[in-house]
Amino acid sequence: MDSGNTVYNRGLSLINRTNQNGTDYYHFNIHGDTIALTNLLGEITVNYQYDTFGNQLTNAENDTNPFRYCGEYFDQETGFIYLRNRYYDPSLGRFVTEDPIRDGENWYVYCSNNPVMFVDPEGLENIVVSGGKYGNDDPWPYEFIETALNKIWDWKENNPDETITWIVSMAGWTQKDIDNFKNAVYPEKSINVVAITDSEQLINYINSKDINSSSLSQARKDDTITDFALFSHGLLEGNGTIALGYGFSNSSNLKLSISQTNKMNTSAFSPNSVSEFYSCNTGTTGNKSFAQNWSNKTSGITYAFYGKSNYGKIHKGQSFGIWLSRQIRGFYWGGSWNLPIPGTELHEGIKPHMRKFTPN
Repeated sequence: MDSGNTVYNRGLSLINRTNQNGTDYYHFNIHGDTIALTNLLGEITVNYQYDTFGNQLTNAENDTNPFRYCGEYFDQETGFIYLRNRYYDPSLGRFVTEDPIRDGENWYVYCSNNPVMFVDPEGLENIVVSGGKYGNDDPWPYEFIETALNKIWDWKENNPDETITWIVSMAGWTQKDIDNFKNAVYPEKSINVVAITDSEQLINYINSKDINSSSLSQARKDDTITDFALFSHGLLEGNGTIALGYGFSNSSNLKLSISQTNKMNTSAFSPNSVSEFYSCNTGTTGNKSFAQNWSNKTSGITYAFYGKSNYGKIHKGQSFGIWLSRQIRGFYWGGSWNLPIPGTELHEGIKPHMRKFTPN
């Protein structure tokens, strides 16, 4: 509710507003811009058009709606748009204050000067990674898909406008499967699905936002990683190795080792970033582990399992409706009911558990 007694109803984005004049419903384009308001009869009450950088090309007399370009707050007095962390001046195509991360050569640039291709609500990005099919002969192989969706929707609930990239290993999946995963997050404008065929592409995306380029890019400097989560098989070899293609013919190409993560650029991550690994043995060998090396490389906090992780209870507590949806679609678009938990098999006499790693 604002000071004028207007009540705004929000789901993952704005749905409607209600005041003394009635209820208006918001309509958005693929970029997330408000393009129209309609009343209860479906009649358009206000139209909006913008240029590339968000300057409004249409003006309605006495329009009190403050949520316009990118679906964000428009200050009518200054003409600035509040994009969560900073005010943006569309007349200049620049932020009016410095990037809080203070990375790159230009701390005021917006969307790498390409707002048609990029959406940048905060200049920050979350990444979730799914390994390939859980098993080649598994009757239900979506463990790494539904747990990733659980994390995606949790992030969206806590920060609806943050950009999320969902990276999926192609091991065992077809293009039709990838399209189904995209459908699960459609029409969320701020969730991108990227398919990879080898682990180097994951490192490339971390550094550049492009699976084909390994160098730190301006696009990544403008959109550093704040949260990272990975759901996959994990091996004890090499003090912890992520097996993004376990059990498949291209499994060697999809192993993510400590030596590969050393190719990550620390500047790709935001200060105080948080990473979570739900694979087996990522944190088993302590100061020598994959998780410790990741924490050192990202300068952030990392959570990882000592010993084995357990995906066997990710659906415990689900409703019949969710079970039925899974039978129809193969997987539940809302994600798993629970995240993986520590396994039960002792490693060197110690029970599996989630460990916290900080840079050393």
